[in-house]
Amino acid sequence: MTIKSVDANACISCGICWTICPNDVLRPNADDIPQIVYIEDCTGCKLCEDRCAVNAIDVAMGAARKANENLAMRQYLIGLGIEVGKDNGA
Repeated sequence: MTIKSVDANACISCGICWTICPNDVLRPNADDIPQIVYIEDCTGCKLCEDRCAVNAIDVAMGAARKANENLAMRQYLIGLGIEVGKDNGA
């Protein structure tokens, strides 16, 4: 999966998407509307899409997942103080 689009007309410029993105894929433009700037780094975690209050972000099938995505995401969330459940078998 990868980030597919940002609906600038629906966006309310809250900044949650670029703040929560663990891979710095989104950056604000001059109007604080998120722009996809590092599409190659998107791991499809869907944090931006899930946290968008107005459903302005679409993450769709596309890019292959990176090898250490699961571990990296867990570490990132733990660093934010977000409780992360255990993986099966881990």
